[in-house]
Amino acid sequence: MKFKIVVGALCVVLLISTGAQAATKPITIKLVKPLVVSTLAGSASDGISAALLTSSAIIISGTVEGTGGSWVSSTSLGGTDGYIAAVDFTGTHLWELRLGGAADEIASAVAKDKTGNIWVVGSSTVAASPSTTASPAASPSVSPSVSPSVGATPAATGIPNPDGVVVDPTTPGSAGLTRLMVWKVSRSGTLLSSYYFDAASPINPKALTFDGTTFTVSGQIASGTLFKNFTLTFDESGTFGLLLQTKAVPIPATSVVTVAAGSNLWRVFTTSKPIPGIASWKPKKPTAVAVEYSKTGRLLDARSLGITPIISLWQRVPGLVLLSEQTGGFGLTIVTPLAR
Repeated sequence: MKFKIVVGALCVVLLISTGAQAATKPITIKLVKPLVVSTLAGSASDGISAALLTSSAIIISGTVEGTGGSWVSSTSLGGTDGYIAAVDFTGTHLWELRLGGAADEIASAVAKDKTGNIWVVGSSTVAASPSTTASPAASPSVSPSVSPSVGATPAATGIPNPDGVVVDPTTPGSAGLTRLMVWKVSRSGTLLSSYYFDAASPINPKALTFDGTTFTVSGQIASGTLFKNFTLTFDESGTFGLLLQTKAVPIPATSVVTVAAGSNLWRVFTTSKPIPGIASWKPKKPTAVAVEYSKTGRLLDARSLGITPIISLWQRVPGLVLLSEQTGGFGLTIVTPLAR
């Protein structure tokens, strides 16, 4: 009987010891390679500006010029085109759509509405009509009014198709990227409608948000030889508010991108210095890494990426999604959550 008690006690001690060791198991950085490296449209000027996640796809948007890529291979519309494309969580191409017309267009930000439609904002070189005056355009839904107090010229009336989509002019403008463009795209990649807002100087939308009722686009607009920040709102019918300008304040570049991951967070950055809690991390040169922390600051996971991502997103499924620009095209990397 005493022998059994001693053995039982030893077993308890061993279990406690094993559990303690498991709880303090050191975190090491694991190398994660891109799931896929693909070209966009096969031109050196192609780029990714924005991305978002749906329940089954990664939506990417930006600007393309070529026609021989993996993710955007459709016929050019003329000059540079905006685009939106979808790939699934294995990197497989699902659909694509070029945005624009004969002029030069760029696409620079995306957002989803409540029904799952995707809204893309960008700009175009189509210039405002010189014959217009500082009064609202005839058809606000496709050619919105512009407040003369901010130095903008109202847009000429668009030419709608029977489905309400504005027909882009057949010749490009010559006043730079002065037309702010909005494209509404279905979740399957069909262009549902498009709207525009003409400004008096080049305009560069950079971000788009949706609060359930109103979209807000923000970015920079040229003011003489300088740039000012701007915000502009519009609703789901394509009716714009006033373009508001503020003095441009330099935003310091951040070296660490923080991505919310449920109750945890990922920090994505490039470093050659020690990372607290990872004793084995001793890089010989600056290396891109993604490190996951709990809300209390406890280290949970760490990955070496090789190349710093240009966009970082998270969703419970598939996990941390990273888009990078690298030799051979654009890399799609997915860091799947570790089992805990």
